[in-house]
Amino acid sequence: GAAPVRIVQITDPHLGPLMSVARLRGICERAVAQAPDLIVITGDFMTMESQTDPRTLHDALEPLAAFECPVLACFGNHDHEAPTFVRQGLADVGARLLVDEAALVETPAGPVQLLGFDFIWRDRDVRLAEVCRRHPRIPGALRLALLHDPGAFRHVPEGQVDLALSGHTHGGQIFPFGYAVRAAQPYLAGLVRHGPTWLYVHQGTGTWGPRMRVGTLGEIAVITLQGRVRSDGGSGGRT
Repeated sequence: GAAPVRIVQITDPHLGPLMSVARLRGICERAVAQAPDLIVITGDFMTMESQTDPRTLHDALEPLAAFECPVLACFGNHDHEAPTFVRQGLADVGARLLVDEAALVETPAGPVQLLGFDFIWRDRDVRLAEVCRRHPRIPGALRLALLHDPGAFRHVPEGQVDLALSGHTHGGQIFPFGYAVRAAQPYLAGLVRHGPTWLYVHQGTGTWGPRMRVGTLGEIAVITLQGRVRSDGGSGGRT
């Protein structure tokens, strides 16, 4: 069968007082050590406290620059506070930011098409459908979505994506407050399936608010996709 695709996902590092440059560098080094085919970062790179020096994000992500695999990213809600810093920091390490855009990357397992969605609150059904129409499926390519907020997943048109990768929820971060997050979020953490599409909700690499977790774990997700791509462009494999 086809070779597997190995993806490392980082999300919600929240670089700032609770996530130092040195700590995020170490996380990036651990991500590279997994020898993935693809690294994705699904938003919320910085806090307001770290938005004073445009080199901060570059210094934290620098280990990614030396590793020869594609690095792609999407915006999270906090990234709209300093979009220029985020764009520049990613560009400086050779990462590609997708804002309602698509990219095609080659992997040992074959082509992978990625859709990176901007973070928006309103008219999600219209916006996500429009982005999917603008960037149609490429036959024979696995199709992934980088979608910061898993709450938007239900607005992705059915059959348009094989796997969506999200963050945002921090898995609830601190028990029992996770119940409040779950009340607002249909998908809190882990792998779920809706029709032909899978969603993985990452529990977050960093934290927001206090640097603590109760009943949840910070993570660097390593995702292996094994299967085949059907002739109609859909995925015939499993996550």
